[in-house]
Amino acid sequence: MRQIIDVVPYGHDNAVTRVELSRRTGLSDRDLRDQINKSEELIINLQDGKGYFKPLPEEAPLVETWVKIMRSRICEENKRKISGSVSLRAAIRTVDGAELETSSYIVIR
Repeated sequence: MRQIIDVVPYGHDNAVTRVELSRRTGLSDRDLRDQINKSEELIINLQDGKGYFKPLPEEAPLVETWVKIMRSRICEENKRKISGSVSLRAAIRTVDGAELETSSYIVIR
């Protein structure tokens, strides 16, 4: 089994999809993403359909674009977490305010 760092090409023009990387490495999609995330060398995907690549020095503007994409993704994930925790708190309040009857129905007080 080959390591991801060995098969990801340099340069956006040479980008490779995850399906192709999985074929080349024999790694599952999950293991592939894990190796990409843990890589000591920068591997990026601009979400443009071309796939993953290691940026060349002259591709600094593409790295800046990738940073913006990642910041946006993190912001959206944080919003989902906040929304989820608000929903979870509401569910806990609902359950805490309910009593179980012998018929297994929840009665809201």
